[in-house]
Amino acid sequence: MTAIITRSTGIIPKVNGRVVMCFPLPGGGYTGKTKKLDRAVLRGAAWLRDTFKRSITIRFNADRHSGGAWLVDKAHRDASVEIGAQFVVPPAIWAKWKALPSPRWQHFEDFWHPDETTAIKHTAYLCRDFLLDPTIIQDDSDYISEAFASSTQAHRWLLRHVDMAKVQRFIPAPQGVSAHV
Repeated sequence: MTAIITRSTGIIPKVNGRVVMCFPLPGGGYTGKTKKLDRAVLRGAAWLRDTFKRSITIRFNADRHSGGAWLVDKAHRDASVEIGAQFVVPPAIWAKWKALPSPRWQHFEDFWHPDETTAIKHTAYLCRDFLLDPTIIQDDSDYISEAFASSTQAHRWLLRHVDMAKVQRFIPAPQGVSAHV
């Protein structure tokens, strides 16, 4: 079996172990809002698969303005190693959005419609458990996320900070795939 890339249709939220129904599902965007954004995340997924020799899940936020490619852990959930991409929201749009009453996210698409010309930034995300040096997290957060102008910068940052031994120990390679990176 080879490492594969799949797309998430969303995460069913639970509170105290009970399913909470909502629509759209968190992470249920399936594809990026534009082909440009979708391709950026798909390229990140291919890079993760080829670099780590692990299966990958692509998940977009429900608004489809951002998404990421995640290594899949032993329980077939998204693990805590991600490469992503998101639209760069113009400052004037952020100011207008922040002035709206809550819940703000419901109104975002009323006045902003990203297209193929909209700039994209690339992101890298690591959970504290997969960091070579967890002290780089400056607060009590369980993760660190950084944004970059290029996917190459995001890839380099991830490789510089990820603990490969932990990836190999806690995120299994598919059967028949070499576990060594």
